Amino acid sequence: SMVFDFFGYEYRLPFWDKELVDFFKNIPISLKCNKKLYNSILKEEFFSVYRLNFINEIQPGKFKIKLQIIKDFVKRYIPESIIYLFSKRNDYHNYKLITMPMLSELSSVKKETSTKVKYQNTLLIKWYLHKVTEITNL
Repeated sequence: SMVFDFFGYEYRLPFWDKELVDFFKNIPISLKCNKKLYNSILKEEFFSVYRLNFINEIQPGKFKIKLQIIKDFVKRYIPESIIYLFSKRNDYHNYKLITMPMLSELSSVKKETSTKVKYQNTLLIKWYLHKVTEITNL
């Protein structure tokens, strides 16, 4: 908001409307946990209209939630090399295809020799920082 003020622009914060804030203050905590209210509104008011309701697509059961908590806990104790192998295998979003040109560019400019990146986001951040630095040095 300070940036908008600096340049003399007005701004609106629609999700900070008093009625909206009061509404969410009065919702029971059970509906806030795991986005139950949000997901049920999506299913009932939007997805069902277009017949897009799929069984168990949005709200996982208690078993799946507990299983994910266990996975997240165990993951902390697994060596990074194992995590790297799994992250390479499960490239559902084709990050490797997207980020390989970025790695190639970084390698040629910064002489980055490591092709192993624990998280693809690390590579994205390095590439963005390189680009920002490149632009500011012009």
